[in-house]
Amino acid sequence: MLNEKFRLSFILFFLFISYGASSFKADECKNFKWQSKSCKIANIISYPSLLFFEGFNQTFEFIKTSLNNGQPVISGRIVREPQITKERFIESEPFFTFNYKKGTRKNAGYLLLAFTDPRKIDKSSSIELWDLKQQEKIHTYDIDFNQIGLKGKDLQRGLKHPLLLEDGSLITYIDTITKNNQKPLLKINKCGKLLVKRDDAHYHHSIEIDQDGLIYVPSRPKPEEIDLNIFPKGFISDGFHIFDSDLNLLSKYSLIDIYKKNNLLKDIISHGPIKVNPFHLNDVQPYKTIDGKKIVLLSIRNQSKILAFDLDQEKIIWIIDRATSHQHDVDIFQGHKDYINISIFDNNVYFFDKYTIPEFESNRYITFENLNFNPNKQIQFIDTPNKFKNYDMKIDSFNYLPINLRPITKTEGLSEFSKSNNSLMIEETNYGRLFEIDLKTKKLLWQFLNKSKKDGLLYYLNWSRRIDSLPGNLNNNSFESCDDS
Repeated sequence: MLNEKFRLSFILFFLFISYGASSFKADECKNFKWQSKSCKIANIISYPSLLFFEGFNQTFEFIKTSLNNGQPVISGRIVREPQITKERFIESEPFFTFNYKKGTRKNAGYLLLAFTDPRKIDKSSSIELWDLKQQEKIHTYDIDFNQIGLKGKDLQRGLKHPLLLEDGSLITYIDTITKNNQKPLLKINKCGKLLVKRDDAHYHHSIEIDQDGLIYVPSRPKPEEIDLNIFPKGFISDGFHIFDSDLNLLSKYSLIDIYKKNNLLKDIISHGPIKVNPFHLNDVQPYKTIDGKKIVLLSIRNQSKILAFDLDQEKIIWIIDRATSHQHDVDIFQGHKDYINISIFDNNVYFFDKYTIPEFESNRYITFENLNFNPNKQIQFIDTPNKFKNYDMKIDSFNYLPINLRPITKTEGLSEFSKSNNSLMIEETNYGRLFEIDLKTKKLLWQFLNKSKKDGLLYYLNWSRRIDSLPGNLNNNSFESCDDS
């Protein structure tokens, strides 16, 4: 009897030690290392205890925050891998950290900050305008969420990629699906009052403006607009709408039609079962040439392609393929008479394990130069290393930054190059971080971490926008008074 108890005690003790060792190993593996075989085994064995521990931590934080505020709080859009991300930035201060003296950086510009605000009890969406030279907030948009129809958890996803207009108003969209299965597009004045609401389509991802003040937004057609004789039920197509500044619809384009007219539809329907979401358009970047021709660059995430499309002739000019992996945010940072230079924020997800933070790989900032935008009879495919070299492809992998400061956002994110400041801003959307790098010194100019305290959890960002100068005649004093008429 005694021996049996001893054996049982020994087995339990051995399992306890083994389980503890596995948990310790799994925790060690989280420290920004590639996952070895032993790490993966440890992760599987220790998953139940770590899941319980993670739940305990979040529950404790929920109770503590609720007690501090005197009422229960909604958890909000907490970032991916919250505990790992918390540890990653545990030494960094919350919100803004500036690494230059106030008023000293001449072309520091402005930031239209869009984020899930961890300081609010309901963790609702906020939009703020910041002067990066003076390192101060100019304006907070006091948005009437009841007027635009947001409540509960929808407040946390809130409003995305706001575009600042010359009168101080914003164009944005609701990043949550409404009852009629749409994502409405909005125009809000500087006081937060709703001016226009379009709920006629599923608007998503980027909002961009061209030299004539026209606005371009990716959109998805309604299910009844999909040809079910060709595509399966549930098929997700994409396209984009073009509006004036009052959100009057001027024209709209369908990617199915674009692919069909350019003899590319076989790329969608000729490789076995048709994929339900073959495009996932996440950016429409407009450009007007010197002779008045209008083109757009289209970022097709699920094909990892960038297309240049002539709006007037409805022809694809060229396609960049095999250079990126699930990229976002293509920009034109310089235009010549016959050529353009572009940048791409490459999520580089091919190198990311689903449950780990990589040690050696990160997002990438890619540029191509001297891309011709004159349409030829045939599409130009830029899809090999030699062709990349012809267009002076350059890759910034941020290897000069410490491992924990390299951007690794997987499903969202953006970049903004400032020529006047010679700097690059990155939004690491999935992990609640914004930062700007001086491209000469490779040093961080500033960083924003979306947490309310140093050891707090981080919350999502909602696609912020860096602005070199305020549009039109706007200045810092334009937001001091509010005409709510």
